[in-house]
Amino acid sequence: MARLWRASVWAGCLAVSLMAVSGPGQAPVTQAAVAVAAAGPSAAARAELTIAQSRTDAGDTRGALAAYSKAIALYPAYAAAYDGRSYARFQLDNYAGALADANQAVLLDPTLASAFNHRGRARLHLNNYTGAMADFAHAIALDPSFSEAYNNRGFTLYQQGKSSAALADYTQAIRLSPQDSVYYDNRGLAYEDLGRYTEARDDYSHAILYYRSGDATYYYHRCRARYFLDNYAGAGADCTQAVTLNPAYTLAWSRLGYSRYYLGDSSKAIVAFDRAIGLNSRYASAYNGRGLARYDLNNLSGALSDFTQATTLAPSDSSYLSNRALARLSLGNSYGAIADAQRVIALDPSDTQAYSTLGRAYFRTHRYSQAISAYSRGIARDSQDATLYYNRGLARISSGDKGGARADLTRAATLYRAQGDSKGARQAEDLLRTLS
Repeated sequence: MARLWRASVWAGCLAVSLMAVSGPGQAPVTQAAVAVAAAGPSAAARAELTIAQSRTDAGDTRGALAAYSKAIALYPAYAAAYDGRSYARFQLDNYAGALADANQAVLLDPTLASAFNHRGRARLHLNNYTGAMADFAHAIALDPSFSEAYNNRGFTLYQQGKSSAALADYTQAIRLSPQDSVYYDNRGLAYEDLGRYTEARDDYSHAILYYRSGDATYYYHRCRARYFLDNYAGAGADCTQAVTLNPAYTLAWSRLGYSRYYLGDSSKAIVAFDRAIGLNSRYASAYNGRGLARYDLNNLSGALSDFTQATTLAPSDSSYLSNRALARLSLGNSYGAIADAQRVIALDPSDTQAYSTLGRAYFRTHRYSQAISAYSRGIARDSQDATLYYNRGLARISSGDKGGARADLTRAATLYRAQGDSKGARQAEDLLRTLS
């Protein structure tokens, strides 16, 4: 998950100016308030603000909230105190309260960039994207070096599915604060959303470099980027580091399982998937992954059980259903495989595995014309799938179409050779010779 900010810095915010007009929904500024503001904050009020900021830095949010409130009680025109309390309330998930305090801060001091930044983040969490964008832009206009405001505007764009536009703001935030791990991580997420996994991996590496105490999230994000780059060894190493730093990291355990599976170590993959499922018994992807590993180890009943659980938890995910169809076919349940494969195709007509499974299930039930139709539909979507041609050739042999079978087997052998599968090529060529 992308991150908006850590804590704004309120250095230099002790001076307060008062705007003698009110904003929408805000009470007008009275002459009495102007008189109070003119007097400036008392020493006691300034002391409470200092205490509040120290507590914020120490992570004592509730203590900070209390001190900000005392500062405001002592000096009701204290823009910096409202600004700080807005931050504290936001940290406590009181977004409406954070918005109210930020409104008061910008009313009291319309030059306070951090107050616009804080109001922007409150608006964002209240789903007011337009207002948030306007506030972050205003903060940047007041302080063009305000890297956090660029980051937050980038995050707002990212949340709206505008990752390409977000990149520009994240990049500017990084230029201004070139060792900020959060900004690199957020830009990495935008790159990843755009399928630019190499750039994402590199940004996650910078995030890890600059967050020296170690952050499980950054390692998990790099694990995921490396996984999508087919670097399963690197992905496994990163996810191992993520679960070392945070043993309760369900997503990292599951991704570690998939990395191990694709590295050919299904036994260790199952160990990782077990951990993920133990942490979250409703995580469908972990059941699917464990099903794949069990299937690879020829534990077909265990695989079927896992794929069934995955489809129960995520019935709209066609890939889980496609895997169950294959498991059912492997267990001899051809009619169950047909039912599953047909559902998969209805959900995702591009799933070539489903056409292959459907064709094989029809073949086993001696419905050769339907098998040929299923394979043909799969070939129409992936003309480079050698196995679809090979299986259609088998079905055509059984239906008495030797000429069509020769054409399919010849095509299968050619594709297998081109793809480096010499065993598959020999099988197709051997079968061809029997048709001579």
